[in-house]
Amino acid sequence: MNSIQDSDPRLGIFDKLFALKVGIYITVVEIWLRKHGVLKCQTALAKLAERPRLLHKKPIDQQAEVQRICELVEYGNKRFTAYPADCLSRSLVLQYLLRSHGIDAKLKLGVRNTTGRFESHAWVEHNARPLNEAERVHDIYTEIDWNRERSGPQP
Repeated sequence: MNSIQDSDPRLGIFDKLFALKVGIYITVVEIWLRKHGVLKCQTALAKLAERPRLLHKKPIDQQAEVQRICELVEYGNKRFTAYPADCLSRSLVLQYLLRSHGIDAKLKLGVRNTTGRFESHAWVEHNARPLNEAERVHDIYTEIDWNRERSGPQP
């Protein structure tokens, strides 16, 4: 994925403001995760994304909008946060922004154990395709079923 640069002619004032908003969201999500955990954070973001969208209509070219939002999340993370966020915070913000624009996005978590060292990773998928990660993320990490968005009572 190509990153948006400051000198990119596509980066107008609204994109810069969007990226600034991303930086604020990432900072808030980082704090929220530490205080309440991933499930409460994702649930709250999902509820926020469902609120009525006055300014966001479903984009005509959805794939272009998905790509634009992904690029702006990466740009906002690098440019407008105190320090670059980890994959979980970036993925939660990306999922929230996509959903708030009426675009289906699923948060995925994966694990691996390489040379005795346990590692975890988070990414977002749209139409079963990783967005903020390489296409071969499924070859590197074993996806875990953690999704709490199921209907019905939970054990």
